[in-house]
Amino acid sequence: VKCLVDYGIDIYKVDRWGDTPLMKSFEKGDETMIKFLIENGANVNKKKCKWGSTPLMETCRIGNENIVKFLIKHGANVKKGNDIGDTPLNF
Repeated sequence: VKCLVDYGIDIYKVDRWGDTPLMKSFEKGDETMIKFLIENGANVNKKKCKWGSTPLMETCRIGNENIVKFLIKHGANVKKGNDIGDTPLNF
């Protein structure tokens, strides 16, 4: 992925379900990739199309405290909710 980013791949591109590479990294629990994508400009507040969860909400849901801290340090909005009104605190 680093090579692709070096060659200008669009890390904001969404797949047919509306998910970005960052969102897919959360689904796989790939902490290294999550950090890499965020350090290279991935939007830490971009909502998933399905239910509108944010990366911070997904991380709270799976319970990865290291990534929660990393996201907050990189500007994750702790008050931003999903489409049904849940916030990271609900997880």
